[in-house]
Amino acid sequence: MKRSDGDAALACRLCTDRIADDPQDPEAWIGLGLAMRRGAHEAPPDIAAARALSHRPELVRAVHAALTAEPGPTVDPVALAAWSARPTDAEIPGLHRTRPEGSPAPPPT
Repeated sequence: MKRSDGDAALACRLCTDRIADDPQDPEAWIGLGLAMRRGAHEAPPDIAAARALSHRPELVRAVHAALTAEPGPTVDPVALAAWSARPTDAEIPGLHRTRPEGSPAPPPT
């Protein structure tokens, strides 16, 4: 893959182009996740996409494959990744809380 010299937007574009050419290319999906992490600073959808692609690129790739198995409209890999991201407690207040808000986390075991 051509080096993007730190340009996260260019790296994302190169990876999405590779995904369009070969949707099953795992390196393209992982590269997209890394590029999204470098470039996702404030936009919540980009942060969500970066998280999904960093933690579960195989899941996003599998959903993309299922959606594109039949001829039809193309699927934007970044939008799909953002959609598939698991919300955090901060994004859905009060959901999945196991301790009162503001209390310290227990020490790791």
